[in-house]
Amino acid sequence: MTLQLKVTWAVLGSAAILIAFVLLSEKVEEHVLPQPKRALIAIETEGSGLARTGHVEIERGAPFTLHAVVEAVDWAGKTLYYTDAKRLEVDGDEVATDLIRRWDRSPEPRVLWFTVEGYKPYLDLSSGGDLSEFQYREFLRPNWPRSWSIPGSLQGSGDSKLRQALLGDVSRFGTQHYHVRVEFFGPKSQIKPQRRIQSLEAASLPGSAKEYPTVVAAMSGRMKIPTSLFGVTQIELGRTPSPEQAKALSAWTDAGLAFTRKTVLRSMLDQEGLAYQDLDWVDIDMAEGVEWTSLGAEAGDLLRVGERWVLLFEDVGKPRILDREDLCLDFDKGPRVRKIGEIFIGDGLIEWASMAGDSNDDLNDGLGE
Repeated sequence: MTLQLKVTWAVLGSAAILIAFVLLSEKVEEHVLPQPKRALIAIETEGSGLARTGHVEIERGAPFTLHAVVEAVDWAGKTLYYTDAKRLEVDGDEVATDLIRRWDRSPEPRVLWFTVEGYKPYLDLSSGGDLSEFQYREFLRPNWPRSWSIPGSLQGSGDSKLRQALLGDVSRFGTQHYHVRVEFFGPKSQIKPQRRIQSLEAASLPGSAKEYPTVVAAMSGRMKIPTSLFGVTQIELGRTPSPEQAKALSAWTDAGLAFTRKTVLRSMLDQEGLAYQDLDWVDIDMAEGVEWTSLGAEAGDLLRVGERWVLLFEDVGKPRILDREDLCLDFDKGPRVRKIGEIFIGDGLIEWASMAGDSNDDLNDGLGE
């Protein structure tokens, strides 16, 4: 065998050994390194230093961060959590810091963020339709950063920005649900992921509502209930719903995933210890004005003409005077922030009722459907 031939065989042998080593390393890595099992979303409110899974309530305007979490199991059966969060709470139990890791393996997975929203902000089934068709869906947010941690946002994928357009730069409020998918790519493909794990899917609702990644940002006091309903689907069944429809809607409502016009007022009045029939309605002339004071109009008070009602929200017209430029919360066909003058047009009288009293009862009459 010539020297040149020996060199050739030596090179080929070395290459074969190197290839075998690489292949063997990949096989060993598959069995030794912790294997991803599922994805989670942890929500960290500003200043808390702790990211939590599940349902989180915050004050309107409070910043929050969404953290993607990859739950993995190592060769010994120990559960580890890969995330950028410094501290982590899963299902109510804080995770030991030595079990929290930052992703330090190649390649870096791709993180895709979604909001989970109802079929539409308003669903009227009074003239037909089946409530069983109502569902929540995942909506990819392509403009959100594809990173492990992102600034939290309440804005929905569709028309939610229109529902609070009058607020301008004022902090938003309402409810939003989230979903994350983590895609893993190998050396042979950067287009089609070799594996994908994800957090709870929309299809798991309403059953998984308690543990679903959710942020509720609401105002305090009597405005907590109505402001928390923005982002939640309003469903109206009509005056004579079937028992099946009523039962299904009750499940969605109890899970905080749907509401009706009647439940908005019932919940507010229950909170204040009031009954609808005990409210003291006063005729007011918007041209004359009513003061925005502790003894006059306040946020959460009711205005109505016939069966059409709204909730007072904010004094933005003449200072301390209730006028048609002021803002209200309207739940006629999906929750919206609107000017009073857009709803009650003309110079006629409007009925106003303050939320004050100490009784509680049913409210089946006078509200409409």
